[in-house]
Amino acid sequence: MFRLGGLALLFTLLTAAPALAAPQAEPVKDIRVGPGDSEPNSFAKLGDKLYFGANDGLVGSELWATDGTSAGTALLRNIEPGTGDSYPYRLTPFGGRLYFQALDSLAGNELWSTDGSEIGTARVEDIYTGASNHSSPNDFYALGNTLFFVAGTADGRELWKTTGAGADQVMNIDGGPGDSDPSDFAQLGGKLIFRATGSSGTEPWFSDGELTGTTMFVDIAPFAASSNPAGFTELGGKLYFSANDGIGGTELWETTGGLDNATLVKDFNPSGGGDPSGFVKLGDKLFFRAYDPINGTELWSTDGTEDGTDLVGNIAPGNESSYPFGLTAHDGKLFFQAYNSDDGSELWVSDGTTDGTRLVSNINPGSASSTPGGTNLDTDGFTPLGGKLYFQAQTAAGSELWVTDGTSAGTQQVRDIYPGSEGSYPEQLTELNGKLYFAADDGVNGEELWVVSDPQPATQTPTDPPVATSAPKVSRLRMTNKRFATRKPKQGKPRHKVGTKFQFSLSAAGRVTIAIERKSRGYRAGKRCVAKRPKDKPNAKRCDRFTRTRTVRANGRKGPNSIAFKGKGLKPGGYRATVTATAGGLKSKPMRVGFKIVAP
Repeated sequence: MFRLGGLALLFTLLTAAPALAAPQAEPVKDIRVGPGDSEPNSFAKLGDKLYFGANDGLVGSELWATDGTSAGTALLRNIEPGTGDSYPYRLTPFGGRLYFQALDSLAGNELWSTDGSEIGTARVEDIYTGASNHSSPNDFYALGNTLFFVAGTADGRELWKTTGAGADQVMNIDGGPGDSDPSDFAQLGGKLIFRATGSSGTEPWFSDGELTGTTMFVDIAPFAASSNPAGFTELGGKLYFSANDGIGGTELWETTGGLDNATLVKDFNPSGGGDPSGFVKLGDKLFFRAYDPINGTELWSTDGTEDGTDLVGNIAPGNESSYPFGLTAHDGKLFFQAYNSDDGSELWVSDGTTDGTRLVSNINPGSASSTPGGTNLDTDGFTPLGGKLYFQAQTAAGSELWVTDGTSAGTQQVRDIYPGSEGSYPEQLTELNGKLYFAADDGVNGEELWVVSDPQPATQTPTDPPVATSAPKVSRLRMTNKRFATRKPKQGKPRHKVGTKFQFSLSAAGRVTIAIERKSRGYRAGKRCVAKRPKDKPNAKRCDRFTRTRTVRANGRKGPNSIAFKGKGLKPGGYRATVTATAGGLKSKPMRVGFKIVAP
């Protein structure tokens, strides 16, 4: 909600009365009756139903199922009897069942599974025995008739497996009570490929599920140094990934999965590392983002050879970075979020060529960012349904559900679920039986389960911003809370206030932009602050780096203004807000204020 001079006014960039004939996103059920959040999470499909964790305010956070109707949405099992929470998490299909971690007072947080019925929901194994011990299994990965996962015991967090009956540790890779933390699971040639930390540092490993068939297959960074391999992705019978050999920084590598087999494909940045990541296969190539000193962090592709590794598009001209995120292959094209100074962080598409890489739509007009796909692209991103892609995007209407067919005209807001500027923050978009399920907050019933039954967006009518007569000046910027939480705690009394307000004055009416940037530590490299210490400057001074995570836009008028901000979806940490205003084609000088988001 945008407050001007104490009067509550609602603003939206796309205000409009949806066409009544066009189907809209609708709530499935108010699981936690009233304004409280049921917080649906960890969506997974089994058969013709969707399973998830939710809290109805009566029995705590437990396992639920839905067939897409209110009557067909119900608690499956109260795993932790009474009002306690079992927090079912990481639901993963395997062998006609769902496997997940859940907490109960008898065994702690352990491995459970369900066949979709109450009686068929049971603990698989108390891996770390004792009610006060928790193995907290996660990172489930199915390969053949084995489900691999990571669990913690007195041996630390190590590689485990189940075939459905019981669970067994594959190997104590660390060799003691420390954690080897297996992760980045992939498969090649019937074997599990992953990264893990052993006596030789964090390196590539493979396993056939047996102790004797589990080994580090190549030591990229010799001795006890770590190459930190990540992003294993298959192309043409090989796996491609990023790794640091301790000489050239983090670059693009390939492996066949054989012993001592790993080869550097391309060194993007000889002076520090190209940090390739976000690998996605499209056709006979892999696409990813990588950094080089000439172009910054941009979109690249590879056919697996050095000569066939090319820059696809320099979206942010010069050595500025577009930071392409959320790379998603759909309908023979690549959709993603990318940034440039003219358009902000917006929706782009590529057919794999420079000429075929273009902006789909400047959803949040001007240089503000809509951040399509959300700020956490690991859990949100872009989800296909009915030949289109659905995603979260930020405008003056807040963060809402959008859809695109790959054209500017076909990129539209589905519905302003939380009217005004607050945003419903649709998350965990999941397709099932031709419908799209997600969690969203409408401002009345809290965060609940929603569905889109028809992939037709509502008609939206853009409105023009107010006419400005002079360039505005931002002054007297302050925040009501500079240290706040994004939500109330699930249990106990709140330790911190939830949300804040940006308060400031404008000398003239204009369009207000608040850029929210995450703060991190870096190293000085000329006029830039980079993530890693430049190798040619071992004494480089530390500095603060800021990465844009969200943009809030609204209309302002002359005089005092106030914008409410909850920060929903942002992780705890330090942030900076930059407030600017535009009017008459002129832009004000920026005003900045720092703040911190804390755990509830």
